Amino acid sequence: MNRTACLLILFGCFYCAHLGCSETAAAQVLQLSPFGTPVGRTPLVAARNGHLYLLDDYTNRLFICDPSGHILHTVGSIGDGPGQFYRPSAMVITSRSIVVFDKGNRRIEVLSLDGAFQRDFAVHGDIFSMAAGDDGRVYVNDPSSGSLITVLSADGKIMKSFGALSSVSSLYRTSDRSRDDQFRLQANRVRLAVDKSEHIYATFLIVPVIREYSTDGSLVQEVAISGETARRLADTFWHGAKEARIVSGVIDGKQVPFLIKGISVDPATHHLLVLTAFSTVFIFEADCRQINQIEVRGVLDWQLWSMAVEGRSIWFVRTFLPGSFRGELPPT
Repeated sequence: MNRTACLLILFGCFYCAHLGCSETAAAQVLQLSPFGTPVGRTPLVAARNGHLYLLDDYTNRLFICDPSGHILHTVGSIGDGPGQFYRPSAMVITSRSIVVFDKGNRRIEVLSLDGAFQRDFAVHGDIFSMAAGDDGRVYVNDPSSGSLITVLSADGKIMKSFGALSSVSSLYRTSDRSRDDQFRLQANRVRLAVDKSEHIYATFLIVPVIREYSTDGSLVQEVAISGETARRLADTFWHGAKEARIVSGVIDGKQVPFLIKGISVDPATHHLLVLTAFSTVFIFEADCRQINQIEVRGVLDWQLWSMAVEGRSIWFVRTFLPGSFRGELPPT
């Protein structure tokens, strides 16, 4: 199937979702159980080579755990020195390093996989999210720059920017433009991930849409999450949450629902996983096929905030609450 045909089919699925069509397959249920020892408030989680990395923005500490959940290393404290943090808000694990957006100190900090400080560099603008590739490049979302994504070199120099900014109406494919001005910046807040081919994925915070970009910044495809869950997400944005509690917050001066909470590329299977406000995880193949939908259950599921995945293991952390939780993904 060529890319043009793929886009037409996926946008058709989005229209179907917006009109209230049902899912093509019943969602599977993923039951969570506590994992390891609770460590502070841990809103950031990542996994690599069987190790789990938990970054607590409250105590400004990074915990590195073995596959059974035992803490191997504790790194960091509050401050602006090497290996210290102040309100970190994003963390990515590459094959070589731990990359942290140290928001309070306005810098990117790079550590070895065992937590030793390697380097840092200052960042500017209004960064919302971050991803990093194995080649050392760092990708940040700052729509105030005029583009969706800005690429930084390993030493922090701006290499390029790409990704056209969009409006609420264009992303939702509607003629209703009443919220375009009100949510001009919020419509372009995305969460980011990078795959083994250094392709960049962006999931929109307030719209159930995913974009894939090639290494040179060209748009490969735009994918709309399909089905009943997408309809519920759209209804939540346009009409408010009626049937379930969801996490919301102030972004760029406006209270918005966090419809898309997380995105992760599994380093083992190379699947793309997307966590939504209703604690549903969607799994995509590299050829843009939506291959599975999983309902997460087990622990205050509406407060799930961030996830990490490696192979069939998946971990979650919650907003403002201690503890991490693990489940096993069903075969796809």
